[in-house]
Amino acid sequence: MLDGIPSGKRSRLSSIEKGVNEFLSLIERAIFSEEMARKDGLLQGMDPRAKLAAMVCLIVFASLFKRPETLAALYLIVTLMALLSKLDILSFTKRIWFFIPIFTGIIAIPAVFNVITPGTPILVVARLKKGVDFGPWHIPEEIAITKEGVESAVLFVIRVATSVSIAVVVVLTTRWSDLLKALRAFRVPAVFVLILGMTYRYVFILVRVIQDMYMARKSRTIVYRTKGERIWVASRIAVIAAKSYAMSERVFMAMKSRGFTGDIRTMTPERMRFKDIVFLASSSILGVALFFLERI
Repeated sequence: MLDGIPSGKRSRLSSIEKGVNEFLSLIERAIFSEEMARKDGLLQGMDPRAKLAAMVCLIVFASLFKRPETLAALYLIVTLMALLSKLDILSFTKRIWFFIPIFTGIIAIPAVFNVITPGTPILVVARLKKGVDFGPWHIPEEIAITKEGVESAVLFVIRVATSVSIAVVVVLTTRWSDLLKALRAFRVPAVFVLILGMTYRYVFILVRVIQDMYMARKSRTIVYRTKGERIWVASRIAVIAAKSYAMSERVFMAMKSRGFTGDIRTMTPERMRFKDIVFLASSSILGVALFFLERI
C-alpha cells in the first residue's frame, strides 16, 4: 500500500490521470500548431483562401491519379512545401503515418485477397474443400493474395497519405481564426463556422476545468475506493455538462452585448496578393501536369 492506495488498484487510478494528461497534451499540440502557423515560412505567408483552394484542388487531383508513382511525387512535393514552411518534418510525418496504417488497413487489407480483387495469385493463404457463395461474393477453393489486390491496396494507402498530408500542411501553417474566415469566403454556412470555432476555443477551457477538479479531488483523497471514484467520475460528467451550458449562455450574451453579428472577423487582409494568385495557379498547374504526365 502506498499513499493509501492498494498496489492492486493503483492502475485504475492512474488510468484517470492518464486521461487527464491526454487532454493536456491535446492543448499542448494545439498551442504548438498555433506557434508553427506564426513562423516565417513559405505557406505561412500565403492567404488562407488561396491555401484552402489549393488544398481542395490538389486533393481532387490526388483522387484522380491512378499510378502510385504520381501520388508519391505529389506527396514528396507536399513534404517539400512543409520543409520550406519550417515545419518539423518528423512531427509532420508522424501526424500522417500514425493513423493511416490503422484506419486504411481495415479497408486495404481485405482488398489484397482474391475474394475481393480477383487476379494473379501471389501467395495462397488458405485452401477450402470447395468454393462458397456468400451473397455477391464467390469464395474460391484457394484464398490467395493477388498482384492486382496488392497494387490497389498500395495505391489506396498512398492516395490517403497524400490527401492527408495536403490537409495537414494547410492546417499547420494557418491560424485557426484565419482558416475559419477562409471557410466563410467559400460560402460555408456561418452557423457551422461559428459552432466549429467556439468548440475549438472552449474545449480547452473545459479541459482546464476538468484538470482543476481532478487535482482538487486528488489532493483531498487519503484512501482510494474504486466505487467512490466511479461515483465521482459520473457526478463530474453532470457538473461539466452544466458548466458548459452555463458558460455558453454567458459567452453568447457577452458577444451579443459587444456587437457580434454572427460573422467571423480577423485582422488579415481582405484582398489576395500577387503571390497568393501565383501560388494558387502553380498548384493548379502542378495537378494538371501530373494528371497528363501519368497518361503519357
